[in-house]
Amino acid sequence: MYNKEYAMVTINFEETFDPVSIENDFSQMIFNSPQVDGTIKQILVKIDPHPDLYLPNVFNLGFGPPDETGNFHDDMIYA
Repeated sequence: MYNKEYAMVTINFEETFDPVSIENDFSQMIFNSPQVDGTIKQILVKIDPHPDLYLPNVFNLGFGPPDETGNFHDDMIYA
């Protein structure tokens, strides 16, 4: 069940985190994200060109906890 309460994303440009790993072309990186409960979660960030040929110079940005295949599920909400 979808709960809007968990759908909020806050971006704090004053607090940044060093990458754990980063691709040479900057298309993908992983960083450690501290959680409210004191734990650390790795977050995978990917930037890909938009697949529509009529939208050159447009990119998709996605991020989330990495899964076992090296991707992430950006459509799931974790409580």
